[in-house]
Amino acid sequence: MSIHSFLIILPVALVIGVGAVLRRAGFLDERAVVAINRLVYWVAIPALLVRLTMKASPAMFADANLIIASYVFFLIAPPIAWLIARTQSTDRRHVAVSVMVSIRANNVFMGLPAVSIALGAPGVEVVSVFFALSFVGYQILSISYGQLVLSGGLSLRSVIRTVERLLKSPFILACLLGIALSAAGMHTFPRWLDEPVRILADMGTGLALLSLGASLLFRKLLNTMREMWVDLLFKLFGCPALMLVCFYIWPTSRLVMDTVILLTAMPIAVNSFILAQGMGMDEEYAGRLIAMSTICSVVTIPFWIIVIGISA
Repeated sequence: MSIHSFLIILPVALVIGVGAVLRRAGFLDERAVVAINRLVYWVAIPALLVRLTMKASPAMFADANLIIASYVFFLIAPPIAWLIARTQSTDRRHVAVSVMVSIRANNVFMGLPAVSIALGAPGVEVVSVFFALSFVGYQILSISYGQLVLSGGLSLRSVIRTVERLLKSPFILACLLGIALSAAGMHTFPRWLDEPVRILADMGTGLALLSLGASLLFRKLLNTMREMWVDLLFKLFGCPALMLVCFYIWPTSRLVMDTVILLTAMPIAVNSFILAQGMGMDEEYAGRLIAMSTICSVVTIPFWIIVIGISA
């Protein structure tokens, strides 16, 4: 593996490691992690998204191939995960987790920092556009597929409830605000306002990685690797490969493709544990998958950086 590709992801891994050490040393407890997560979720990342979305080129929001490739991936990846998971387990709660997490990547706490380091500000700008175009759709589809596996059917009420909850998401509201300001011809805030928004946005990367390291529990994971390896293989290798194929069929700019494939290669989103718990899935298995996918991603992300040809 290229040392340059490893060096791109090394800062991310080191800060996650610092978070884990701080948690173990007692500097960060559960209440502190929750508080940091709330700060990042409600303040830092929305500040970053609104600032970048309003600067994004209007042509990026009209990128039909980005939309088609992304949603084709969201539609076909979970059924593939379903077919694979059924060969490993007959427990619906277990299989439902495998299906739901297949497209739920950790794009906030790990994806944004990784893209920022690997591709710089232009890549982060693509992330904001990708969030705006796909966030609601991928959330609905991942939850709906999981519910379909778990119960054997979809409830219209649960879909409506999911949409209502997503429309209150600070990420969606920030992206919508940024798009509205951009459409109105306002592509940057006045300096007196832009500086505090930038400061709030800049604090998100470090805090997100510290929080991620402090919130993951890694004990006893290796003993259960045999149970998880198929799901991990599909999430960390199969899904980015499938996204790459989608872009091969519906190509767009190199920067957009590199950014979205790198996001797809991220480990499983941390909030998947909460969703699994709330939906009656196997939340203990979801927690182990999240932790192990994060550990494995230290190796798999540099692999994808080599594949898509990002230079250090």
